[in-house]
Amino acid sequence: MGRETVLFPVTWEEGKWPVLQPVRGKMTTTTRSMPPVSRDVPGEGPFNGDPDVYDFVAGKPIPRNLVYWRVPREGAFTTTANGLQIVPSRNNLTGTPRSTATPELSGQRGLAFIGRRQTDTLFNFSIDVTLNPTGVHQEAGVTVFLTQVNHIDLGVVLLPPPIAVGATTAGGGAAPQLALRFHAEGTGVPPPDRIVPVPATWAAGAPVRLHVRAANATHYTLSASAGGTDAGAVVVGTASAELVSGKDNGQFTGSLVGVYATCNGAGSGQECPAGAKSYFQRWRYTGAAQQLSATESVPSADMAKGGS
Repeated sequence: MGRETVLFPVTWEEGKWPVLQPVRGKMTTTTRSMPPVSRDVPGEGPFNGDPDVYDFVAGKPIPRNLVYWRVPREGAFTTTANGLQIVPSRNNLTGTPRSTATPELSGQRGLAFIGRRQTDTLFNFSIDVTLNPTGVHQEAGVTVFLTQVNHIDLGVVLLPPPIAVGATTAGGGAAPQLALRFHAEGTGVPPPDRIVPVPATWAAGAPVRLHVRAANATHYTLSASAGGTDAGAVVVGTASAELVSGKDNGQFTGSLVGVYATCNGAGSGQECPAGAKSYFQRWRYTGAAQQLSATESVPSADMAKGGS
């Protein structure tokens, strides 16, 4: 989870030093009860334990709990009648076009990424992605992101033929084809990339729903389904949480889960080819459980209510 602000019990008997209880997953206090839970507090933005239910209405601000990787380029993120519009960056999430060996890690060229902090050990995240590419290698997707060298991605991407599917090749036509591409890198040994053509039964031009699920404390599962439904989801890849653990990079910062758009080096300067935009609708993040120790966990809803 990274660094978090917590309350913890302290006892301070008269004439003695205060005694601080170690911060653990579960803490109790017997000397004084906590004040009643209340949402009548000043400030803007959602409560930390609440789920995200965002549909991105034109003219309304982007929710305040969503964050960027460094300062975003002006105009890169806009709420429109079609949802959250993201102007893609030439660099992918690592900060380099796939044709370039040296990553750009300063962020000066901008990364078209927006996300929220992973606030639950177990969670479900999904979003509908509409990609109308104007050229090959344009991509939009979801990611579990720690740093530019620690992330797990699932994107919808336009690829030239032939499209590799695992160790085999699918199709031999001349026309580029939309595909689902799973990619991961980071601490440990990342799984190999996997590419699956978007099923022909899914309506052309319709949104694709991408899912990120942490069903246990050790792995993330990334899948896709036809837009507008969770049914029939295709699991494209599974990756170890060790990849984004921060063992070598990004210690204490905590993982983000969110969306990105890139043209993977097409275009020139900082600009992707004209018209290369992606739209995201129906952003949903729901916490399932919070792990308290190696053997204990509680439903996230109990944590949000202030329970132990």
